[in-house]
Amino acid sequence: MKSALPALLALLLLVPSTAAAEGDDGQWHEDLDEALEVARSADPPKNLLVDLWADWCLACKKLEQDVFSTPQFQEFAQRYVLLRVDTEDGDEGTRLKQRFNIDALPTTLLLSPDMVKIGALQGYLKTDQYIQNLELERMMYVLLVKAHKEVHDGTDPETTKMMADDFHSRHDGARASSLYRRLVAVEDVDPDEAAWNRFLLADSLRLKGDMSAAMEAVADARSAAAEIEDENLIELVDLLPYQIARDDLRCDAAGDALGAFLGRHPDGQYRKQAEQALKAMRQDQRCR
Repeated sequence: MKSALPALLALLLLVPSTAAAEGDDGQWHEDLDEALEVARSADPPKNLLVDLWADWCLACKKLEQDVFSTPQFQEFAQRYVLLRVDTEDGDEGTRLKQRFNIDALPTTLLLSPDMVKIGALQGYLKTDQYIQNLELERMMYVLLVKAHKEVHDGTDPETTKMMADDFHSRHDGARASSLYRRLVAVEDVDPDEAAWNRFLLADSLRLKGDMSAAMEAVADARSAAAEIEDENLIELVDLLPYQIARDDLRCDAAGDALGAFLGRHPDGQYRKQAEQALKAMRQDQRCR
């Protein structure tokens, strides 16, 4: 992989990205589902450019005034579906912030129509720098995807682990799970590392949307976590059935899973988060 990356990067730097078909007219959407529908129905499908902001964020307003209004940005934005969300709305914006662990504003996310994080850019930059940095984020993701097969078919567990963790952090469950499957099949691995890889495999299958396989992997991860007596990992594994059911919009099963977690870990370090999740789920209109 090391020999291929410089050549790929040089090629990508010489070839500009092709603008997707126009038709969204640079409109900023405020609803995630609407933006995803537009992105998926485009021919070819478009990625999302997501502006995460808050009312108190002065740099967010400066980004809107100084960058988003420029002809350069508007031309660049034609290849994306634009989405703007308030991270303190207690709804979609808050969930997106939590989903991708956003800890500073403004943040711009590049997302695929499958909600995979292609790249992220934090803070305020002038228009040219803003566009160049987003393009670099996109190109580095293209490189990562191109290298996936070579690493998957390779024999270097360190590189496989590094790439699996990267794809997992991006919520690219399909590619992450294929790499974690390779890792859990490796013999003579440190038991702690093996247990964490089984947990990450289960979570990656959840992100991929393969919920039945994810639940099967949860059982293996639970056994591995119990074997090394890692209470933190055991709690994380025991939260996965809730996350799987929540993502699958099975509200009753999600509530039952949270109840089971709280019963099993009444003094656990994730108890408050579980209680908050249970409260939020009861208020979620999708569960009514």
